[in-house]
Amino acid sequence: MALLGSGGVLLQLLAGGLRSDDSRQSIFHGSTRTRRTTMSPRKTILRELSRQYEQSSGQVLTRPGEIRGFGKDPEKYQKAVNKLLQDRLIEGRKDGEGHMALALNGHRMGDVQRELRPFWARPALWAAVVLVAVAVGAGFAI
Repeated sequence: MALLGSGGVLLQLLAGGLRSDDSRQSIFHGSTRTRRTTMSPRKTILRELSRQYEQSSGQVLTRPGEIRGFGKDPEKYQKAVNKLLQDRLIEGRKDGEGHMALALNGHRMGDVQRELRPFWARPALWAAVVLVAVAVGAGFAI
């Protein structure tokens, strides 16, 4: 009864269960997949700084290297940091040890929240959906 994939493991569980000495992967503990993120470096940086801002109830200086993903593609993240600095959404300062550190610009929190808003929560999207619905409704009315 060697079936491949998680469906096979599920069928085996239903048919009699997995033994503790079973060498096959358990459907509960055997997964080594990590959640893939599709966020741009810009959003990743803003989300991380925003999370730290909320946890500390104020500005926290964070070194760019501490931001998840920065070590994998530093050039792309450095370009995103430079663009965010140019847009004044974040501030660059020196931390206690003299290294460059980033923090959210407290005066631009509205812009930061707007930037982090999910795609489906954008007013332009809903306006387009309403226009399409009206057009389809008008097509059926004719």
